[in-house]
Amino acid sequence: MRVVRLCLLALLLAGTRAVWGQSNPLFQVAPDFVDLTRNHIACPEDGRGWAALRQKVENLLVDGTGQVHVVHVGGSHVQADLWSNQLRARLQQLAPGLRAARGLVFPHSLAGSDNSPFLWIKALGQWEALDREQGRDTLGIGLAGRAVTTRDGQAELMLALREDGRGLVDRMGFTRARVLHRGDSSRVVEAWSPDSALHIAALRDSLRGVSTFLFSHETDTLRLRLQPADSTRDRFTLHGVVLETDEPGFVLHSAGVNGSDTAQALARPRLVDDLALLRPDLVVLSLGINDAHGPDFDAPRFRANYEALIARVWEAAPGCAILLTTNTDSCRKRKRPNANGLLVRGIMEELSRTYGVGLWDALGVMGGLGSIREWRKAELAQRDLVHLNKAGYRLLGDLLASALLEELTRDMRREGRP
Repeated sequence: MRVVRLCLLALLLAGTRAVWGQSNPLFQVAPDFVDLTRNHIACPEDGRGWAALRQKVENLLVDGTGQVHVVHVGGSHVQADLWSNQLRARLQQLAPGLRAARGLVFPHSLAGSDNSPFLWIKALGQWEALDREQGRDTLGIGLAGRAVTTRDGQAELMLALREDGRGLVDRMGFTRARVLHRGDSSRVVEAWSPDSALHIAALRDSLRGVSTFLFSHETDTLRLRLQPADSTRDRFTLHGVVLETDEPGFVLHSAGVNGSDTAQALARPRLVDDLALLRPDLVVLSLGINDAHGPDFDAPRFRANYEALIARVWEAAPGCAILLTTNTDSCRKRKRPNANGLLVRGIMEELSRTYGVGLWDALGVMGGLGSIREWRKAELAQRDLVHLNKAGYRLLGDLLASALLEELTRDMRREGRP
């Protein structure tokens, strides 16, 4: 099997850059307006965490051992889970036998927003978004960027994984689910199944607010219900669910919230605790487009916020690598190109040099300032000239996957392996 892996990886690496989208079966052909010369990761030689990350990727791709955990943080581009899922799919295709589970999920529909198209949610009882009562919740919001709460003793929740309809990802089952919740609730969350052959064991950490459920065999559906409360005034607050297995592969945790900016991300009290729980090897920070579209964009404040975010990530996971992605191109009110995207890129270039973090120039790769119009003409962007459509996000995912593959295997290519 190792020989097979080496041969497949050699073919993959040979085709990634030279004939992108033609002999390499993973990636689609990029339109002419996409600047492939900019499609690489700028990373200082001594970039913090990158050497360890490359070694873990080599162990996974060559020997088929271990897991690589990637956390993707952003706004609506990430919440849509099309960009993130494409990246997830491409990473899982890099070698045979990669089957790591889905990672962090959140039922955004219970907070009045849109779910990932690869996640089906069904709920019973009354649930509401925590932000309506945020002042009364001492533990606040976590990495998922939202929380939902209920006082309904009969409340239930079901999360079911959906396949990628294009066949890019095998069904991602899980054998372990960690439910992140408020730690001081007298209500106890239980996992159950109509399948009598599926045995479920529970481990509870009330101090951290984590209930872990272990399944006797793989499943793709999580069913949760609450035990009766000690008090009708008590509530149960859900901060997210992490779906896991011990299978080798890439685990891409998608943590996007529509409209989120750097200040809102910093205001999440559970951010560090949740990140530490996931033990990321790479954190991709794709925040900035909502800052840049604000009426009072302040470059020094934006830089300070990003410095604080970098510090928070390394507080949670001191050895992990960080990748900043510049803003995708966009227009203000469908008219003028948003030149603040250039300021964001300049700040991120400085941060990359100062802190040893990676940088992927999404703006440059798209074709530069004003290129969103070309993406719209090619039916890759939406009419608002801010968001991409399904095809556009998939292309963006392919571009980032290609750049990451080049960077994460650079030591292997230098040393003549595979």
